Amino acid sequence: MIWKCNVSEDIMTLKVRVFIHRERNGELEILHNDGTITTDETGGTDVKPTFSIPRSCLKDLLEGLANLGVKPKDEGLIVGELKGTKYHLEDLRVLLKLTKKTIQ
Repeated sequence: MIWKCNVSEDIMTLKVRVFIHRERNGELEILHNDGTITTDETGGTDVKPTFSIPRSCLKDLLEGLANLGVKPKDEGLIVGELKGTKYHLEDLRVLLKLTKKTIQ
């Protein structure tokens, strides 16, 4: 019974809608911002989101989550790739006997 999160954009209100939900006993349960949990009996039509925020607040939300240690799973891969590329370039410079003067 793991909670999951879906995010969508409401083009009518220009807000981002966040749905926190889980499947339990074959039914979809949705967590609401007041702490209540309801079962979706409509098959996904007219379901109210857990919360919605203006698109302009997304950056602040992401920064707040990052400060709590919540980061995208791809971020570590990108940092690792950049470090690997940096060391690869350093190795090439050594092999080619390039100095900073010859590069400029």
